[in-house]
Amino acid sequence: MSVAVHLENVYKIYNNVPVVNDLSFTINAGEMFGLLGPNGAGKSTTIRMLTTLTKPTQGQI
Repeated sequence: MSVAVHLENVYKIYNNVPVVNDLSFTINAGEMFGLLGPNGAGKSTTIRMLTTLTKPTQGQI
């Protein structure tokens, strides 16, 4: 199966506050996925990075 999305050691920091810390995962073509977590866990920020609306502070997408 081919890789559709791959994140490796992704961090996002706003105003010296870490929002996403060392996130790594792979989504293969044809797979479905969901992001679950409490308020402030970085779900929306992760989606923004995946859709290139914002860039990660560190790491690779």
